[in-house]
Amino acid sequence: VDKAEVRKRFGLGDGPVVAYSGVLDRFQRIDLLLEAMAEVAWTHPTARLAIAVTIPNAAHEAAVREQAEQLKIADKVVLTPPLPLAGVREVLAAADVAVVPRPQAPGFPIKLLNYMDAGKPCVLFASSASGGMTDGENCVLAAPDTGAALGAAIRGVLADADGRRRLGAGATAFVRARHDRAATAGKLVAAYRRLLAGCRK
Repeated sequence: VDKAEVRKRFGLGDGPVVAYSGVLDRFQRIDLLLEAMAEVAWTHPTARLAIAVTIPNAAHEAAVREQAEQLKIADKVVLTPPLPLAGVREVLAAADVAVVPRPQAPGFPIKLLNYMDAGKPCVLFASSASGGMTDGENCVLAAPDTGAALGAAIRGVLADADGRRRLGAGATAFVRARHDRAATAGKLVAAYRRLLAGCRK
């Protein structure tokens, strides 16, 4: 991916890019992400929040723009047109950090797996971490569940280029070791074998 071309196409500028991909429904807590971006803007005035829209919803997009206006960061928030998966990959490639703003999210959101497999340093709430995710090793965990805490975590990642590379490598290693398709298929096959073994008795 030509990162410069992607940034130019979506109007992301030359500064740091924070990425989110997926739907904009309220349960995703985009409101917390926008509050976090307002915090980021204090120390990174050229930063942009790239929201890679996958399913269009005019009402949700209008709510995002309205809150961005209220927080005085409208010029820092870029909502893409609806993108296929290839387009989401391009936005992620151009980003410096990817964020899951939903607190207390069970399991592993698909967006998080995609972020990690793309080698992006990821920021999420500690209340959403599960399955061996380790702060500072394969992600950055924010606490408490507030926009201010999320913003502080994002700022910390943006301020440390070496740390971003380390986190990105750790994220890729983590997702490929634990959530690779072959590994997941092996676990599923083992579950069926256990079930069938019990049926034969």
